[in-house]
Amino acid sequence: MSVVPLRPVRAREGVAPDRLRSALRRHAASVVVVTVMDGESPAGLTVSSFTAVSLQPPLVSFCIANSSSSFGAVEAADTFAVSLLGSAQADIATRFATRGVDRFAQTPWELDEHGHPVISGALAWLTCATETQIPLGDHLLVLGRVLDVRPGRTGRPLVHHEGRFAAPTPIAPHRAGRPAPGPAGRG
Repeated sequence: MSVVPLRPVRAREGVAPDRLRSALRRHAASVVVVTVMDGESPAGLTVSSFTAVSLQPPLVSFCIANSSSSFGAVEAADTFAVSLLGSAQADIATRFATRGVDRFAQTPWELDEHGHPVISGALAWLTCATETQIPLGDHLLVLGRVLDVRPGRTGRPLVHHEGRFAAPTPIAPHRAGRPAPGPAGRG
């Protein structure tokens, strides 16, 4: 797999980090916990940059900040697990986003059949092999090939929006022949 380098920035640096952060708060993102084995110990972090990349081949990705306490363990891992969190697991997401705590001590977790730590009670679990890692700015982009999927509980997913955790509310399906409502109540 070849990696195409980023185009060099010419005259502009881009938007200031605080302005970008303010805009991205309005983007609802799914919340997962990515875990690896760091020697004999589990390591992990909350991720809201997780995304499906491809179904064929089965690829997913996430980003981890260079300053993350789990950075070294994730960067060194050949494989990782992803626990898709449900709306009742906001406390777990908060714990795995907090520095200086034993993230696994108060969290129900288990080793999956591949030897990865996974969060008990999640909506689903993915086992992935690291395909590539690309340093980008102050983050590392990790691309993984999904080796196994295990369904978990049913329920609403945990999302992060406006700096808080939330659970999406289903919207009634659009019926043919009726115009769909427009943005912000216009329609």
